[in-house]
Amino acid sequence: MILKEEKFNIVSETERLVMRPLREEDYKQWLEGFHNKLPSQNKYDDDKTDMSEWTQEAFNDVVQKHQELAIKDEVYVFSLFRK
Repeated sequence: MILKEEKFNIVSETERLVMRPLREEDYKQWLEGFHNKLPSQNKYDDDKTDMSEWTQEAFNDVVQKHQELAIKDEVYVFSLFRK
């Protein structure tokens, strides 16, 4: 299924946060979040992730996959953003 536009777009906001599905224009913020990730603080933390293969195109594929899963009513993936 190829989606031309977002169809799953539920947004919830608080005074300081926005919770919503990822959008293609979130790529730079999303990538920056992984680049600024601290080293593991405890045994449950993941190590730093190699982000060299995460291009805008690869990110867009993930966004579309999340949309497809939501439209199929299988999985709903939300992200949190500071306002």
